[in-house]
Amino acid sequence: MRYDSVIQSLLCDYPEIDGVFASNDIIAAQIIQRCYEKGIEIPEKLKVIGYDDIDLCRLTTPQITTIRQPYNELCQKVTEHLFTMIEEKVNPGNAVIPVTLVERDTVKKRRRPV
Repeated sequence: MRYDSVIQSLLCDYPEIDGVFASNDIIAAQIIQRCYEKGIEIPEKLKVIGYDDIDLCRLTTPQITTIRQPYNELCQKVTEHLFTMIEEKVNPGNAVIPVTLVERDTVKKRRRPV
């Protein structure tokens, strides 16, 4: 696994950390796996947030809290900007596209039904 040595170093060198923001959901899943192997409880000891909200987030235990970006809107803006650059030969500037936090089990303990 590509980031395994970085994750191992992070968990060993900084045992006091209480949260990790991973740049994507695959890395977040790897962090969860290493924490399970080391007996680090999520979210009690370490909170984990991924990025992208891929289907994997709902398949892990615990389910991954993640940042969801609106791909359709993102693709539309990129296409509009490209056409503006090609047709008008100007830089259309920046666009801000809001993201959403999808809160799942890696940041808060869910209550189990009794």
